[in-house]
Amino acid sequence: MLRTLVLASALGLVATAAVAADSPQKPAAAADSKSDVKKDEKVDAKKGEKTSDLPAVTVDELATLLDKTKTTTPVAVFDVNGADTRSAKGVIPGAVLLPGAAKYDLGVLPKQKDATLVFYCANERCGASHTAAKRALEAGFKTVKILPAGIEGWVSAGKPVTKQPVG
Repeated sequence: MLRTLVLASALGLVATAAVAADSPQKPAAAADSKSDVKKDEKVDAKKGEKTSDLPAVTVDELATLLDKTKTTTPVAVFDVNGADTRSAKGVIPGAVLLPGAAKYDLGVLPKQKDATLVFYCANERCGASHTAAKRALEAGFKTVKILPAGIEGWVSAGKPVTKQPVG
């Protein structure tokens, strides 16, 4: 009887391996949808887009943070858009304009490492705000957030902007 169980078990393993070998295989790139996702990113299962583990604020939350009558929390906002986007969409009033996401001068950041910093770029598909925010975290800032909706979400929500001159 023991020999029968061993034989049946072995046959079951062989049958399972045969079925697996006959099933269509996914291409290597499709087998792991997270293969091109960086360590600190995850994939939104519904959209199939990369998301970040960085804390996020909504347009309304940022508007409240910027409204001095509703909060006493000091916040510094940083625009990581290029000149074309700034000219077309505008800039959140009071935002510091960064020349780039990865190599901006850390001297433009507040001296207080516990200040709240919010970075934004064009929209959910833009990753410049993530890059700039990570640089601030690496520089020792404690409260660093992104505005995923970016300037497009800000404008769509009817929030005020400062227009930038063309050129």
